[in-house]
Amino acid sequence: MSSVPPLIFIALLGAAVAAGDEAPRQPVGVSVSLGRATIWQRAPAQDTGLTILGVSCDLEGTLAVFALFGLVDNRTEGEARAWGVANPSLGMTLEMPVARRLDLGLIFGSTVPVGSGGGDFPSRPIVLRAMLSGTDWGGPMFGPNHIDVYEGLRLTSSEGGFTFRFRSTLHPAVRVRGKKTDSLGPRVIFTSSGLLAAYAVTPQLSFFTELAETRFLNHPPFLQDDPSLATDRYAVAGLGLDLERRRLTHVKPSLLYARAVDAPKNRRHFHLIEMNVRVSF
Repeated sequence: MSSVPPLIFIALLGAAVAAGDEAPRQPVGVSVSLGRATIWQRAPAQDTGLTILGVSCDLEGTLAVFALFGLVDNRTEGEARAWGVANPSLGMTLEMPVARRLDLGLIFGSTVPVGSGGGDFPSRPIVLRAMLSGTDWGGPMFGPNHIDVYEGLRLTSSEGGFTFRFRSTLHPAVRVRGKKTDSLGPRVIFTSSGLLAAYAVTPQLSFFTELAETRFLNHPPFLQDDPSLATDRYAVAGLGLDLERRRLTHVKPSLLYARAVDAPKNRRHFHLIEMNVRVSF
């Protein structure tokens, strides 16, 4: 795993601690997040790193807009390391209470298909392969030839120290360039879903577990008419911190581990570690 994201992670936490002695100020509704996921799998041996920078801003009350930017670096056995720039993702979220202790969140967004390795004549095919390796966890942000106009929802319920959340997003990714080189196919329609349970040991520390699933709703070429390839499931576990400061309203670092639990990715020993830190102003 690269040493740069952990150093940034530590620096942000240090800045929050140093800010603790300054006078309080009103939050302005801006959040910045930085995440780093490293994926390992075999057959062939491969490691892929995804770095995602996110920025969100509250417009009024429950409505917020966001932007995501990403990088991928990939090394496959027998090849040199390659890296690429992901498709930016832009969108908005709407949060609203629907019942006592039950909140509904809606998400709408789109990727902008300008990522590295796209087009019919990519300057370095190895970059396209690196980007496509990133789709295993990062989704259409790393499909440089596709545009993904997505929509999703999440339901969150909290009681005592427990939180339960269901989320699902529909991704109808459509190819807009790279017909000669892209292996994903002209249309890839899938859902990304998860069922999470979390427990707050203290107001600052919580543990969570999640069953995550990617389910393809059509039959793109890479599925090869094999029903076992249409669904990927992952077991996820991790912990999160909520470090409230007077100057930086909240600093929320988290760490998770995920592992494939069914074919075909469990046969490739697919697993990953992801670190993320979110700072809210």
